Amino acid sequence: MGGLDEHLHYAMDYDLLCRALQYTSVEYVSDTLARFRLHSASKTTSQPVKMDIELVQVAQRYWHLLPQTEQVASRAFCTGFLVRWAGTEALAGRLRAALTCLDASLKVDVAATLKNLGGQFLAGLRRHAVAHNYRGSNDQQNRRNVSG
Repeated sequence: MGGLDEHLHYAMDYDLLCRALQYTSVEYVSDTLARFRLHSASKTTSQPVKMDIELVQVAQRYWHLLPQTEQVASRAFCTGFLVRWAGTEALAGRLRAALTCLDASLKVDVAATLKNLGGQFLAGLRRHAVAHNYRGSNDQQNRRNVSG
């Protein structure tokens, strides 16, 4: 099975778990076996894009072990996740991080990435239209209140 993959920076434990699950089954216990805390210097909070991209890359290593339908679902989930991350980063003005997410998504599945981008674009247009209509109705109401 091997130990931790020291080439990984964020997903060493996830990779080890994926390898271990090839040799054993899951046993659920009611006790808390581990805890962690979030703080500003943790990788989870300080570098979430890099961490999530590495998690997707590690997951890809093991997709060949899944049934075909689960492989397709995993690709769809990961590309959707990365495209949404890209949108979040772009809206926050972090364009380099947004492009990094899109690049990672394209490496998973080009067609699924483009499909997700199209869906996100249409959702953005709908949100824009709703916001525009809301502003327009508020402007009309404000004019009535001022003139009434």
